[in-house]
Amino acid sequence: MTQPINVVVPTRERADTLLHCLRTIVAQDCDRLAIWVSDNASSPATREVVDSFADPRINYVNTGERLSMSHNYEFALSHIDKGWIVMVGDDDEIATLSRAFNRMTHQLSSQRSELVEANRQLDRRRRFTEAV
Repeated sequence: MTQPINVVVPTRERADTLLHCLRTIVAQDCDRLAIWVSDNASSPATREVVDSFADPRINYVNTGERLSMSHNYEFALSHIDKGWIVMVGDDDEIATLSRAFNRMTHQLSSQRSELVEANRQLDRRRRFTEAV
């Protein structure tokens, strides 16, 4: 099964920068992309920016109350149950990374079985070392 690539964007009262950030993310050519905007109890402008995209890949979650930055990150992560995770600041862009992003996802997909086997070998070695 192909795992989704979850791009998480925690935000708080920065609808203007979020707009640009989301533009660069939705422009990515990746069919496994899931975008998560974690709104840290901002004004309605943040939700309006998210809704303006009408993109089914965008998931909007709201903390309901002001949290610290790290708690907002954790809140966002609590909504993801599978796949890879990329954290992006609401004032960042990934448009210039699209080629590398797509190459990375292709390599991960093509080498999945090798990565899983390498992880199994490391786990066996760790268990052996702990037993000795």
